[in-house]
Amino acid sequence: MNKYTILRKYISIICIASCLHSCIWGSGSYPDSEVYLISLSSSDSLVDSIIKVKQNYPKMSAFHKNENDDITSMDHWSINFYTSYFIVDSTCYMCVVNTNQKDQQFVTLEFVSIVRKEDMEKGNWKRINTSDLTKEENEAYKKIFEDSVVSLIGVSWRKK
Repeated sequence: MNKYTILRKYISIICIASCLHSCIWGSGSYPDSEVYLISLSSSDSLVDSIIKVKQNYPKMSAFHKNENDDITSMDHWSINFYTSYFIVDSTCYMCVVNTNQKDQQFVTLEFVSIVRKEDMEKGNWKRINTSDLTKEENEAYKKIFEDSVVSLIGVSWRKK
C-alpha cells in the first residue's frame, strides 16, 4: 500500500469516529451530568415548575446583557432543550431539561455545571462529576442543588 491509501483510510476512520461522537454526544448532551428523575409526566410540566420556582424566588434567576445591552434572563430554549440557571448564594447552577419527554412516569432534570456568580460572563464554568471539581466539591454542589433547587419543584424525585 502506498502512503496515500493509508492516509485515506485514517481520514475515513477519523470522519466516521467524529460522526459517531456527534450522534452520541450532540449539542445539549452532557454525559457527566447528575441526572434527577422528577415525578412529572412531561417535560412541559417540569419547565412550568421551574418557571414557577423562578417567579416565587426571583433572586434565584440569572440575568445577562444581550446583544442590544438589554438585561434578560439567561434561561433559554433550544431545539430539544430548555436550559435554566439558578443563583444560590454566590454560585450559579446550570441545569437542562430534554423537552422531548412526554407521557412518562418521570422526566429528567440534568444538573450540568456551576460557576461563581462574578465569573459568569467570563465563562469559567466547571462541569459537575468531572475533574473540574474535587469529589468533595462535587458532592457539596449536588447537595446544595438538591436542597435549593430540586426540592423547590414541589414533587417527588430521585437520583437516576
